[in-house]
Amino acid sequence: MKNKKILLLAILYFFLFFSLILPASAAEDSVTVHSPDGTSIHLTVDSPSAVSAVELNTPQGQVTPMVAAGGYHTVGLKADGTVVAEGLNDSRQCNVDDWTDIIQVAAGGDHTVGLKSNGTVVAVGNNDYLQCDVGNWTDIIQVAAGGYHTVGLKSNGT
Repeated sequence: MKNKKILLLAILYFFLFFSLILPASAAEDSVTVHSPDGTSIHLTVDSPSAVSAVELNTPQGQVTPMVAAGGYHTVGLKADGTVVAEGLNDSRQCNVDDWTDIIQVAAGGDHTVGLKSNGTVVAVGNNDYLQCDVGNWTDIIQVAAGGYHTVGLKSNGT
């Protein structure tokens, strides 16, 4: 059930993205977006150039702070620092059940990356191009994943 909610949230983010750049139809388009601090915002596309927002009250811990979409899988970071993943798992890119203390996730073509609160990085999935060789990374403050690569930004800017 939780995995379905994360997938739904990813779909909603996708909908939001396209509803803001594509012309709105005569029908009202809307989506609810959840932020990491527990705030929920309901956005309505009133016209191609106007969006209205209403803040909703959502209890802390009942939202997915972050989602990432890979080639054929979706990853969600939960408020408690654990991670869930759903979708194609042919390269074990969804094997994140034991991840804890994660503060950011990224999804590549068929790999998944997690940034831990201590600045280290974990990764699972296809490693044909060494995109999962992050075991010795330290002092990382942000991660991103592409089709066949992973990048990390260190606190010193490198």
